[in-house]
Amino acid sequence: MDQENNPAPRPFFNFGPGMRVWLLVSLYFACIGLLTMLARVDSLRWIGGDDTSVTMGRIALVFQSIILFAIPAVVFANVFPHDRFSFFRLGVKVKWMQFFFGVLAMIVIVPGVDWTYELLRNAMTDPDLKAIQEMGEKSGALLERMPHLGDLFACLFVSALVPAVCEELFFRACIQQSLKEWIGKPHLAVIITALFFSMLHFNPAGIAGIFISGLMLGYAFEWTGSLRINIAMHFFFNATSLFEEYLAEHSKAVADWVQPVWFSSLSLILGVAVFLMLGLQTGKKSF
Repeated sequence: MDQENNPAPRPFFNFGPGMRVWLLVSLYFACIGLLTMLARVDSLRWIGGDDTSVTMGRIALVFQSIILFAIPAVVFANVFPHDRFSFFRLGVKVKWMQFFFGVLAMIVIVPGVDWTYELLRNAMTDPDLKAIQEMGEKSGALLERMPHLGDLFACLFVSALVPAVCEELFFRACIQQSLKEWIGKPHLAVIITALFFSMLHFNPAGIAGIFISGLMLGYAFEWTGSLRINIAMHFFFNATSLFEEYLAEHSKAVADWVQPVWFSSLSLILGVAVFLMLGLQTGKKSF
């Protein structure tokens, strides 16, 4: 009787799971088109990152994250899944120990991820890839300059908090869940989403490290069923990298320190070990 009086909300369009995945990807590329059109308007050229002002560049990054990732996720969740915004799993609570191990794993693994970045960067020979890499590094160096403490907090908001929220809504809540529903294989859904996540960062040298972090974020979501822990893990991963840059900018000793291979290897091993503790906390003992 209760089900008859309170039927589950129906989606506006009743597409199958496979079609929904392709429609979600199409939404992303449609938003790229929207961003491109906006950037061609003289008064909005800054939104494409053309403005040389650091402040406007940071504002542009916020708008880009919202347009490219948050808007497709919100439109998708409001149109296709029957549970609408609860589809994001933001309401699912996470135990404090799960939160602790997830965040700690992301912090610990940052030096190891930095090492993979340097390895790939030094091994890169293709001139086109080098050009893409140098362009990204030049832009990052400008927007992530932190001469003052206020700049650190601005970068934490722009380059850590906003991407953590917007990207997790899109990749884990929407892409991964839709893939899992379509192919019925959680592990494959996590791997494909991590690959997509790493490729859409357009960072050739960082692709391995981003893929590793994408796997960790994907399994955290699969294990806990909550996007809360993903946003926290993503934020602390980015924030740790920003703190490294801030310290290097303000300390010659930190800037000149060469990270030994054993330290990088230990970072990767301990990061994975701590992450597996999250799995144990959720009753998942392995990948």
